[in-house]
Amino acid sequence: VGDSDATADTVFMVASISKPFLAVLALQCQRRGELKSLDASINDYIPLPVIHPSHRNVPITIRHLLTHKSGLNDDESALLKGCRWRSEGRDSPIALDRYVKWRLSHEHKHDNDVKWSKEPPGSAKYHYSNAGMTLLGHVLECATKTELHDLARERIFKPIGMVNTFYHLSEAEMVDKDGKSDDKTKVAGKGGTARPKSINFNENRATTSKNSPPPLSQGRMLAVPTTKSSVGKEGHYGVAEFPAAGLRSTASDLAKFILAMAAETGREKLGLTTADIDEMMPDGFTNGLAWWGKDAWYGDKRGGVSTYIHPFIIIYLLCISMLTS
Repeated sequence: VGDSDATADTVFMVASISKPFLAVLALQCQRRGELKSLDASINDYIPLPVIHPSHRNVPITIRHLLTHKSGLNDDESALLKGCRWRSEGRDSPIALDRYVKWRLSHEHKHDNDVKWSKEPPGSAKYHYSNAGMTLLGHVLECATKTELHDLARERIFKPIGMVNTFYHLSEAEMVDKDGKSDDKTKVAGKGGTARPKSINFNENRATTSKNSPPPLSQGRMLAVPTTKSSVGKEGHYGVAEFPAAGLRSTASDLAKFILAMAAETGREKLGLTTADIDEMMPDGFTNGLAWWGKDAWYGDKRGGVSTYIHPFIIIYLLCISMLTS
């Protein structure tokens, strides 16, 4: 990690491992009665309807989003450098409600890169959708009247001790290198923010508005994203699709999440039952909630970081790696 060795508490972008956390939140909301059912229409919860343009009378449900069968056939263009949905050197200023309005709502002209299936929601072929998972994040915010990063922190990260996990770069500023935070309700951790060897975060920041988050503390171990062609030169960034691919975490924290899912005491801390976990991760993982949906080996290679979780019958395998110069 630049001029520092990576440790179990180094914070990495974990890419699509962000998605299983949405499944946990959705199951929690169902148990709490904030969602009537995973089979409820998403338009029961969001102010601007999202409707399949070719099947306007077939509602998109929460389960359709969780299983990648909503009919949304988007690609990963909204995560790429240079697009409007990604901000270099800072968090994306685009809130989830604006992302949904501008990119997905039938009341707004759709971006050209968003395509829909010929089949109706539920009958649509499986298509891995970051837009669908981002839409789910918006549904959860509306159902709970809580911003997603606060919801995840209060209902997942804090209960199971994931002290170095967060969505936004601005959240890293809440913790100093000794793990102390001025606001005890915010993130508390001990990892710190990395200063990559070939990039100084403060010098790399893009021009920002007055509402942009402050620069990161240079004491925190936060792995800088890279690419194969420019190791150490990619720099930190934020994406509007952060519910789908924007989570930052550590090997230690992800291990805590895995253990919580596998053990009854951990499931109790999350407010889930064995039946919930079975629904999220069924035998064979086909039609699992927020997972790849085709097999158990799940993860991503984004920004030079490879993150994989493989839930075997008894053992979970967690792997995080990063390109080095």
